[in-house]
Amino acid sequence: MKIRTDRAYARGFTLLEVLCVIALVGMASMMVMLSIPHNGHQRQDEYQKIQTRIAQTAQQAQLTGDVYGFRLLPDGWEIVVLRRNQSAASLQQTEQSPVAGYHWQLASYGRHVVRHQLPADFQLTLLTDTQRFDSGTSADPAAAPQVLFLPGGEVTPFRFYLRDITDRQAQAVQPVIHINDRGIIAESEGQIADTPG
Repeated sequence: MKIRTDRAYARGFTLLEVLCVIALVGMASMMVMLSIPHNGHQRQDEYQKIQTRIAQTAQQAQLTGDVYGFRLLPDGWEIVVLRRNQSAASLQQTEQSPVAGYHWQLASYGRHVVRHQLPADFQLTLLTDTQRFDSGTSADPAAAPQVLFLPGGEVTPFRFYLRDITDRQAQAVQPVIHINDRGIIAESEGQIADTPG
């Protein structure tokens, strides 16, 4: 058997070499895309998570007949449910409990508890008719929830918005989500009103 050593067969790249180059270019471009911040998309994702959970919680309150709450935390938010105390020693009314013999317990859907941590540079502001609450500053994890979801379908009316505390240009205009007393969600975009009501 004769082995050819002509230069005609030595031109170009092998398929393996081409595939290696394509894989390296793809990995490099993926690393570049992952390093670019996408706060606009991240903010929309956070809005969507909150809106979805609010709608689910309002529906869950009607289906189960339980009272649910939305509570701001220093680093995010959680959904809690009002439960009856099991022991006779804990029947007196506490600061966190609106009714003697009951306490707020972290809600769970299936195996998952409903607690969400916001990205480090995001702040959630919640405005009710009478008060303003900010995650990180006025949020108390031991306090009663700021928003209630009642079994009859009533919801504490409130507005909320998210802001990226590092992005000064986006501070003035944000999407504001309005939830009325029937749990109907509406979105508007405009100047942030920092006052309740």
